[in-house]
Amino acid sequence: MAKKRITDKHIKYIFNHVIIPRIEYRSQVTIFTDKETNQMMVPIRRLFKNKLKFSKSAPNTILESNLIYNLRSIHDNQVQAKITNFFIQINDIGILGEIMNLRLIDLQNQLWSHENPVIHIPFKLEKNIKKLKKLKNNFILNNLILMEKNNISIKKDNIQIEKNKKIIGEGKTIAEIVGETIFFKHRKFLRSLNLLYIDQVLDMDGKTLLTWCQLYSRKFIQNTVSGNQHIQPAIYNIIKEIICEENSLSLKSQFIQQPVTSHLKGFNLMPIIFPNIEQYQIVMYKEGSSLAFGRFLNINEVNQQIKIQHLVRKSDVNEKNLILEFCKGCNRGIFSSSLSKPICYLSISSHNVFFIRHNSLKRNSFKEGFKLLGNQFQELNKVLELHLHFQLHPHLYIPPDIRHHEYMCLYKFNIIDNYIDLSIDKPHLYYIKQKLETYVEREFHCYTDGSVKDLGKPSVSLVYGTTFYTPQKQFIDQFYSSGENNISVVKSELLPLLISLIVMPKQSTVHIFTDNDQNFSTFHKLQSKNFKITPRQYFKMINNGILWQIIMEIIEILSLNITLFKVQAHAEDIYNNFVDQQVARIHDEVDLHSINIRNQPLQLIRYIPSWNNVIIEKPLRKFLRLTTNVTNLEKFLNLNRNAKY
Repeated sequence: MAKKRITDKHIKYIFNHVIIPRIEYRSQVTIFTDKETNQMMVPIRRLFKNKLKFSKSAPNTILESNLIYNLRSIHDNQVQAKITNFFIQINDIGILGEIMNLRLIDLQNQLWSHENPVIHIPFKLEKNIKKLKKLKNNFILNNLILMEKNNISIKKDNIQIEKNKKIIGEGKTIAEIVGETIFFKHRKFLRSLNLLYIDQVLDMDGKTLLTWCQLYSRKFIQNTVSGNQHIQPAIYNIIKEIICEENSLSLKSQFIQQPVTSHLKGFNLMPIIFPNIEQYQIVMYKEGSSLAFGRFLNINEVNQQIKIQHLVRKSDVNEKNLILEFCKGCNRGIFSSSLSKPICYLSISSHNVFFIRHNSLKRNSFKEGFKLLGNQFQELNKVLELHLHFQLHPHLYIPPDIRHHEYMCLYKFNIIDNYIDLSIDKPHLYYIKQKLETYVEREFHCYTDGSVKDLGKPSVSLVYGTTFYTPQKQFIDQFYSSGENNISVVKSELLPLLISLIVMPKQSTVHIFTDNDQNFSTFHKLQSKNFKITPRQYFKMINNGILWQIIMEIIEILSLNITLFKVQAHAEDIYNNFVDQQVARIHDEVDLHSINIRNQPLQLIRYIPSWNNVIIEKPLRKFLRLTTNVTNLEKFLNLNRNAKY
């Protein structure tokens, strides 16, 4: 275009409406770095400045500011397009959403994070992305970096564990203990050991660090590590140095917690019916209140009695290794002296008798017993006591690998609790709902109104209200409250609509009267879609999309039949005027409470975008365009040449 007889306006039109859309389409799964987008913009900037007779050193922000020439930047367009499409993809309810879900789980495993990577990553992503050789071109990771640079994040919801992909554990994670630099360096080794929480490397009481031999025998580590199990890895020594007292395995006071032990922390209890019994020799069982040991000889398949050679403990209860010697005769066993070596043996029931895992089993120096490396008497005793305790009280046992949906089942659904957070006015909603359910004829009329005072000022306030009547215009009840965050006139009229619906009994017929044109038209647009939209339609919706999505979910859950009527504001409708007067009066009240709407969980939108931890309630791409425009304006205002102004 350099030699064409065209003006700067021609160039701007061609670039904005032809070239930029083509780049966006062809790079849907590619995210360019800032350096790459800047290099791609160099020719068009040079050409544009040449046509304007500008010096090539003229600030680029003059061209790209939407208040001056409005030449669209490839970087700005990438921010708007990629982030918007990423949210559409992860919220998709079809096969695309399932694919993204699987990719997120795989990425979480590779990063070794205890939560969904779109919510939490245990180290600085932008700083370490180049070190992740296999992931440096990962589409999701580069999207997350792009979001981080533009202060876009995803609102975390503690109730939706399944959405968060949270790996449930107790206490702090190892990343929180050792720091992100050390964790990043050792994350592959920790992943190979399945070590994520610090609680995994502690004993049953959570007060002592396990030895490496003890840790090696845990179920989540078995068969994952090759090599000599007696050589302590570097990360184990680092954890020991941070959390333990000097020259001891006892934890420092700040790391000791009082956990409620709900499982055996990965200890592998192997009953006698364990398939490969020939691999193991030593068994343990409870004899009264004490822990007893023996060497397995055989089992009677008929009466399930096992014959063992009686062993006696010679090591101390806190000694790292368990030393057992052959019993030389006692009042509990049968002593046989007919053999070359006299044996004291017992016949006991196989119930609650377990093999002791012994990767390292040595005969002691006198060959009169065994030395079980990495098996501590106190720990074995505690494990068996817990096992017997859980047998008596099975409801107290929670498997360490519990699946997300099992936790979700613990959450009992209540529509008011689901969408309304803790608020002072919340009990009044329960009262209204109970009152409405007493009416046999499930048909109600609601008059709603909202008001905003001092819009655009620090003292801005939002108040709304709704009144409930029977079809015969018999007064039932009324509700008034205030709102916070993203205050607007449209929102003040939308909140009472939501409140009117959430207290309705199931399968009710509701007639709602409002004087707001925008809400009236939006409602009928959604009604024409049968109150069901796609994530793509949601992110293109008008403002207050979350409130509209909650309203649609309430209509579906309660099976409501709704008719929305438009009334003339301040007309001769006494019922509308009444709620209008009450809302105006409440503005002057000092002690004014607010209802807090819970933005999650939503059925359609699982991942809600936020900017600087404030939920975005505008169409996402329009909001991102606004942020890039403001950024370009700031660059222009911060030019050195503008300092004198």
